[in-house]
Amino acid sequence: MVERINWNLSIAEQMGHEVFVGVANVAEIDAVSSVPSLPNEVYGRDGSILLAEWSLDPNMGLYKWQRRPDFSRIQAICNFMDSDTENLILNSIMLYIPEKARGVEIVRDGDRVSVNINPLEFLVPYGEDMLTDVEQRIEEDGEVTYVDHRPIWIVDGQHRTRGMVLSHRGARMNVPVIILHGNEGGVDLTAVAKIFTEINTLAKPLEYMQEHYLAHKFGIPSGDPLTTYGAPEEGLDEQDTVNRRANRMAYKLACMLGTTENGPFVNGVQLVDGRGSAAVSRIALKKWHEDKIDTARGWFVGNGCYADPEIDIETVYEEVGAYFSAWEATANFYANNADDSFQNMANVLRWRPNHGANHSTLERNQIVRVCMVMFYPIARRVAASRGLQFNLQGFAEVLEPLRGIDWRDPRMGEIFETSGEQSAFWLKDWIEMSVLNNEIYSHEEINSNDITLVNHGRALYAYPSRPHFDMNQGLIQTTFTLNWEHGNVYKRPKAVLITVVDEDGREHHITPGGDWTWTYPEGDNMQPKIAQFVIAVNNNEIEGRRWKLAVTVVNRAGEFEYIWNSDHLAEDAEVD
Repeated sequence: MVERINWNLSIAEQMGHEVFVGVANVAEIDAVSSVPSLPNEVYGRDGSILLAEWSLDPNMGLYKWQRRPDFSRIQAICNFMDSDTENLILNSIMLYIPEKARGVEIVRDGDRVSVNINPLEFLVPYGEDMLTDVEQRIEEDGEVTYVDHRPIWIVDGQHRTRGMVLSHRGARMNVPVIILHGNEGGVDLTAVAKIFTEINTLAKPLEYMQEHYLAHKFGIPSGDPLTTYGAPEEGLDEQDTVNRRANRMAYKLACMLGTTENGPFVNGVQLVDGRGSAAVSRIALKKWHEDKIDTARGWFVGNGCYADPEIDIETVYEEVGAYFSAWEATANFYANNADDSFQNMANVLRWRPNHGANHSTLERNQIVRVCMVMFYPIARRVAASRGLQFNLQGFAEVLEPLRGIDWRDPRMGEIFETSGEQSAFWLKDWIEMSVLNNEIYSHEEINSNDITLVNHGRALYAYPSRPHFDMNQGLIQTTFTLNWEHGNVYKRPKAVLITVVDEDGREHHITPGGDWTWTYPEGDNMQPKIAQFVIAVNNNEIEGRRWKLAVTVVNRAGEFEYIWNSDHLAEDAEVD
């Protein structure tokens, strides 16, 4: 015999919504309550695609959004209840009764309410003469799924409920409950998800990706500028409106790109935790969404390329999708060219969306973030300056100087997948200079390490190139000016040493500073930057004496020492 359950509670009101407050038995709560948790598939290989589809469709995923149970926490609570008869858990458990919940009747009487539950109305047959609350189903493809028919949701307290009910002592206890409902006078699913997101009592903070999913899915506002997803038109002030739009647009863009069938960025942004999802994604949500000007979220704020609130998501999706398609075509140009392909892994694509193994350097998260995502505003600026459309053809023309980069060259991993972001940002600078120079070189020239070939877009693996050297003696100081107009040096020299030999043949060392600049010529950001290093030394320190100037410069390939001396200033440099 299955007994009915009855909870007699008080009715409270908050902001025009009913809330039922009282106590209930733990075993009864466990017997009638399920958790609308995310399914196991979300944490698999294509979990980001699934979550993206749910985010884009307001009718999907409404009943599956809470974190999955942590069985170690459940067992810990059970052990806590059994370890001492004085141990108590007094935090309230929050429940939600969805509209038309099977077997649940709400009967009001003034400021009191009776929640009556008839398990026979939601239990399903199991075997010949049994009933069950959780039904096992075997799909046509053999996959086993489980359907929980318990009609009430646990919004907060799933671990306490499941842990206490495993304890003989805990299962008999009454605990405080707060019950929301979805009927007239109650709250809708968005409000419930918002409450769940904001709860802190006895719960670990929501995992980063789940917090953003829920906030986007249900349009939840927040005081945190990076997690506020409320309607922009309801923003509290101008900045709040900007933040809401930026968060919603950046997240929705990730979803749209990630679910485009056969698109260049399928599964591109990792929206859920899990090794399977991480393997096939190309950038983590936290990096896509970080508060930096050139990241995806940054495109929608301040002076970002999509900061104009009149620009709609469809326009952004079309343009950014075209940009990633252009990268795909550019990276795979020689792999698809049988007549003139790379010598190394000739027919293997350099960019493969939604592929989880044997990644090229271009497919590495850090390179994607810095050299593709953060490069987008630059590519867009270049396209605009050349009168090109923001489509596949336009972006492909911008990226054409990069066709010959072999993203599977063994040197790639050694040089550009090490030293953290520093390597990726150097490569981004090299890519920008190549695009601005707009010269098309063969893949042999591009992947060369010949220092004599160095120019923007050529000799990617060459050591730091030789600068143009100029010496000027003034009344008080002598200046040495080093210029890399077409070089591959983007960072101030590592060391500067002047060795002076006096009349007695003794050496004296001077370690002067220097003024470093790496700027666009005359402020024209459509021209490659010019690096310049100016060293000044007092005339009385070197005048009438023999001296030698040694400058050590570095790039990702290594370091070089260039030497000039008073006897023959224009001689070839010496190598350290």
